[in-house]
Amino acid sequence: MRNVLLKNFQRNLVWVMIILLIGACAPEQAAEDVAPDPTPLVPTLGIPPTATFTPAPTVTPEPETLYLSDGLPEGLIKLDELIGINLSANPDASFWLGPAENAPPGEVLVTVTWVYALAAPFPTLMDNISLNELQAYWLGNPAGAVDALAQLFVPDLLARQLVGVWGAPDETRIQTFQQPPEINVLWEENAWVLLPFEALDPQLKVI
Repeated sequence: MRNVLLKNFQRNLVWVMIILLIGACAPEQAAEDVAPDPTPLVPTLGIPPTATFTPAPTVTPEPETLYLSDGLPEGLIKLDELIGINLSANPDASFWLGPAENAPPGEVLVTVTWVYALAAPFPTLMDNISLNELQAYWLGNPAGAVDALAQLFVPDLLARQLVGVWGAPDETRIQTFQQPPEINVLWEENAWVLLPFEALDPQLKVI
């Protein structure tokens, strides 16, 4: 009897163990579906559009201009050396070059002294005359040796200056010019000439 009970107990124990093992191996009951917590909304910061940079318009500087007064001595300024400056026919240009008494209002940047010489054909016997004698000849009142002189050639610009200093010239004796006369003309017409010192020719002599 004891053996039967023991066998029954062992058999029941095996079944219990098997049930437990099976139970342990059985799939777990599905958990109840739980609604997920709502995901909090993250506020989106608005980013303003990037502004397009527009550079301010630049003003192109006007080129500098130079006005040359009429009758300036030839060679007074070398035009081919003017860099970045354009010649202008407008007296209101950036720069003005001409006789001091005709200069427009503005700052004086530089002054130039232009020296003229009284010259005659080289074989002329007379060597000198005074300034007073030259002025008298200009006015038509020659005296002494210059009385025999037929004509005096004077540059236009210088003639205008002398008018302001000495008065109106004797037009029968004073001849103005823009281009100096040929030396042979001076010789043939018994004439002298006033020239910028730099324009003197070896065939002329200074009186």
